[in-house]
Amino acid sequence: MFKKALALGVFVITILALIVGYYSPMSKANQYSNNSPSDVISEGQILVYENKVILNKEGIYWVRYADTDSMKPVLDENANGLEIVPKSEDEIKVGDIVSYQAVWQDKLVVHRVVDKGKDAFGTYFILKGDNNDEVDPGKVRFSQIKFKTIAIIY
Repeated sequence: MFKKALALGVFVITILALIVGYYSPMSKANQYSNNSPSDVISEGQILVYENKVILNKEGIYWVRYADTDSMKPVLDENANGLEIVPKSEDEIKVGDIVSYQAVWQDKLVVHRVVDKGKDAFGTYFILKGDNNDEVDPGKVRFSQIKFKTIAIIY
């Protein structure tokens, strides 16, 4: 009788641990893999010469990223990048790095898109810093996304 009660107790504790682990923020953050960003510039748009490189694409902006540690090791101190303004939510893919206006901070946040979905309000994005344990709070809408990183210059 004691062995059955002990076995049942161990079983119940194991099930509870699995449930708690599944719903913990850490497990949610880890369910997202770091997908690669989508291609924006084709090989034919990149012209490499002995003394310069030309990108045949309009609307590219040069940016210097702040060292916040959230995107290490991809973005670090003095990292520079090239960004574009996305025209539609279809241009934003899982794996892309975007600059967006978070509701919890005044400055633009640069994080990776780890999930994309639809709800009653339309398309939403889930974002996360590569070096962060948890995803960013809340769903991010396309109107909040200001730029999409298309190149990082080291």
